Amino acid sequence: MIDRGQLQRWTNHHIGADASVVDVERMPGHSSVTVAFDVAVDGREERLVMRVVPAGVPRRGSTDVLRQVPLLRLMKVNGVPVPGLRWWDDDPTWFGVEYIIVDRVRGATLGDVFGEEGAPRPAADPHALWEQAVDALVAIHATDWHDALRGWDEPLTLAAEVDRWEVLLRKADDPAWVEAGLAVRDRLHAHAPDEPEPGIVHGDYYSNNWMFDGARLAAVLDWESAFLGPQLLDLGWTCMMVDPESWAPGRRPDVEWTPPPDFVVERYGAPADEVRWYRALAGYRMASLTAHYLRLHRSGRRPDDVWESIAESVPMMLRRARELAG
Repeated sequence: MIDRGQLQRWTNHHIGADASVVDVERMPGHSSVTVAFDVAVDGREERLVMRVVPAGVPRRGSTDVLRQVPLLRLMKVNGVPVPGLRWWDDDPTWFGVEYIIVDRVRGATLGDVFGEEGAPRPAADPHALWEQAVDALVAIHATDWHDALRGWDEPLTLAAEVDRWEVLLRKADDPAWVEAGLAVRDRLHAHAPDEPEPGIVHGDYYSNNWMFDGARLAAVLDWESAFLGPQLLDLGWTCMMVDPESWAPGRRPDVEWTPPPDFVVERYGAPADEVRWYRALAGYRMASLTAHYLRLHRSGRRPDDVWESIAESVPMMLRRARELAG
């Protein structure tokens, strides 16, 4: 989608006439398009990452990359480790779409269930890594958003969060997924907790979006799904991702080396009984997303083989979600 020539023209205009793009790499991802590129200028190197959405995709919600700008600024001011914000524009002259460019953070993410050849184990103690990530989540959730994000988003209620995934669930080719998913939806509505005060929700908080430089958490990545709403959604999502019971046997080795959900909940400091409902919602949401992306993959519109593998876990996700929903 983004070629070297486009990047070079943008670089010459924004960084300098003598600046040269020396490396371009399409980064992993399963939703938007992320491109890393290095620029040589004045004897130094700029390491950058650009995020765009595929051409023709409507600009709203998670597909509006520019809505990340005030959020990243707010996170930086409040001490949450995020990539430095560098450039952004809604002018389609350069790439045909809106874009946002940030510093490329040194380090690597951790292996997880999306890995195609098994998850690499970190050299550092996983518990020490997860402690930092959960502490960063606490800082995100403690951030006062009212002034900096005024008019940025309409807070989402619990009921709306449950309901918004049904349209994706119904895209499943397997009617058994739809039947099981709707049963989980009904239990979620029936056993929903009291409506909490809304706050910043990252929306995709798990190990693939944590950048570690050795044993240090260097950045929380991928803010495209962020919104205002019930913040324990993030905690439920993190727990679901490391819960072996939510995954098919072939994926369980990728999470069995990580700290268990109970560790994550205790470190965060939330009531375990209340988090169970949010863990159930996370499983329902993941099953619905898988139905959507699997259909896009199989139709050839957005090929990504990882969804064939993740699809094997959908029955487990929904069974586990039903157990946890109450």
